[in-house]
Amino acid sequence: MHGHRLARQIRVFCEKYAPTQDQEGGKVPLNTDGEKIDLQGINDYCGQILKEERAEFDSSGKIDLLRVCTSSLGGLLDNPGLVTKAVGNVLDKWDKVWRKKEGHLNSTWMEGATKGTVFDAVNPCFKPKPPVGEDIVIENQAFFDTIEESADKLWIHLDELAGKVMEKGESKYMMAVLGGISLIRNMLWVYNDMIDLPAKPKPFSGSYNKWVEFTDAFAQQVLDYQNSLAATVALQDPESQDWTSSKVYMDGEKASKSVQFWWYHMQNLKADLFNNIPPKIGVKIFSTVLNDCLSILAVRYSQAKPSLKRVSQYRS
Repeated sequence: MHGHRLARQIRVFCEKYAPTQDQEGGKVPLNTDGEKIDLQGINDYCGQILKEERAEFDSSGKIDLLRVCTSSLGGLLDNPGLVTKAVGNVLDKWDKVWRKKEGHLNSTWMEGATKGTVFDAVNPCFKPKPPVGEDIVIENQAFFDTIEESADKLWIHLDELAGKVMEKGESKYMMAVLGGISLIRNMLWVYNDMIDLPAKPKPFSGSYNKWVEFTDAFAQQVLDYQNSLAATVALQDPESQDWTSSKVYMDGEKASKSVQFWWYHMQNLKADLFNNIPPKIGVKIFSTVLNDCLSILAVRYSQAKPSLKRVSQYRS
């Protein structure tokens, strides 16, 4: 599929939607900082804002977050719904520079559709790529060099931040970091599909593959963390698992607390995963955690030998 059409899914930061509520009841903003940065200034801006985010997390243990426009969530590129604020601002600057470049590419490649035909306004035809002139080569090379350097800075920042949020055990921050990693991956895919350099038709291939691996690796870490959290915290309650007790559990009116708590935990996890990280990754994490938890419950209840007083709890 043409990168032109998928690029429309990368219009990710928007001011037209009301901010959504996060878990703590606060609001995660949609708006970026609004600074106008040209191509030459992106890397200086990137280094400074990422440094500030790391310093803020080291001093306060908190990260400001940025909500991705809900119209861009998921899609063919599997966009996330949440990123850290610094990463979101850098990617917003990438996007603004790219819009100017994409406008030139579209005017070069696009051929107007026949008026009066179905979808003539939204489904234009595209000419074959024209020969790349010297001026375009220079422009493409500058864009490539800038984005590559900026992506390397983002890699170092997110790799360090990923380790810190995992150590701290902040689920929301893990998802924001994973969202940032996956969104960078998607933007590099679009650039790689639409920009040519001499003897290098897919200039971002190396960087794109690296970010794909980073996305998969950190998604696996998030999965392992959520699995461990559900198994060792949500499903643990020694009192409700004392099947040999001679006392009726909670006067026979309630099921095991661990089962109730696990159910509430899974509902919150589902909402967080599907609203914050790429939906395909979210489905994989949620289904794996659910399957593993059901296996634990199946083994636990198949081996339980409840006393007469605990039969009602076992049945519920």
